[in-house]
Amino acid sequence: MRRTRQQTLALDLGSSTLRLCTGPVGGAVLCAPSIVALDHAGKVRAWGTDALRLRGRAPAELEVIQPVARGVVTHPHAAVRLLRAALRAAAADAGVPGPGEDGEAAVCVPDGATPLQRSALAELCEEAGLRRIRLIPKSLSHVVGLGLPVREPSGALVVDVGTHRTSAAMMTMGYTMAARSSDYGGETVNAALAQHLRLGYGLMVSAESAEDAKLRLAQATSAMEPLPVRGKDLTGGWPRAQELAPADLPGLTLRLREEIVDLISAVMTDSPAELAHDVLDRGILLCGRGALLPGLEEHIRAQTRLPVHLLDPEGTASVIGAHRLAAQPESEAEQEEETGLTPSPV
Repeated sequence: MRRTRQQTLALDLGSSTLRLCTGPVGGAVLCAPSIVALDHAGKVRAWGTDALRLRGRAPAELEVIQPVARGVVTHPHAAVRLLRAALRAAAADAGVPGPGEDGEAAVCVPDGATPLQRSALAELCEEAGLRRIRLIPKSLSHVVGLGLPVREPSGALVVDVGTHRTSAAMMTMGYTMAARSSDYGGETVNAALAQHLRLGYGLMVSAESAEDAKLRLAQATSAMEPLPVRGKDLTGGWPRAQELAPADLPGLTLRLREEIVDLISAVMTDSPAELAHDVLDRGILLCGRGALLPGLEEHIRAQTRLPVHLLDPEGTASVIGAHRLAAQPESEAEQEEETGLTPSPV
């Protein structure tokens, strides 16, 4: 009997950004910083963008927490409260109730997550009010979200550059044939930039200032026009600004670029020759907001001598793909479970 699930929801609880899909497939994606401010009683005082503004500025009565680090939930209590707040906001924006008992929640999980980490993620989702949870590997949800033909026996090499983590996976027919991950991401560049300012100019900058400086340097139209970066002087403690040129950025991103090429090389080595040949035609599929770093696409192309395509600069493909999988009619979901495309419910 063909039956459509009543309500569906998809979640990607990233280290820096929480993404939610509710309502009909193809609808809007709620994106918010993965950060929450709690008072001493554990009550949410701010979350998302509002909580991000409080980091480094909050009074002692508030604790500002980023509950996910490198794809792993490190503060379950705060993660549950953050997720509850986001679910209420997403339901209100979409004009739908929560998923309820009859709905299904598809939750993206890093490919390299351990059974304990997978179980912890499912438990916090249940505590936040979700039911019928399915954990879906991010590599699979990426392929579905990008609109690639998942049932065809052809290889797709997907590289996801996140904030704290980068992963590369060879996919075919919905299966992950080879995968590697690394604790390098956009934050690696932020740390390198902060260190460059501290050691080279005696200026201490916050994580937010380093991120803002990185984005402004990346978007600069002239490689030589200096841009001011605000911070605190390490000698006198006074606030001051230091000028940096966009030409400084490639040197700060070199470590990340080399690490990504090493991941791709390892996955290609572990993949069957036939799938590796498919990458010659399809190219390397570059996803995630970290993939927007200037020179990254060109560096990968030069080092691998393969086509490179930037397909998901907003980083929403994984949650969109998970939403599509969760919203499939029952008969199609059962068919995909038989071919290994859809994980079983938790």
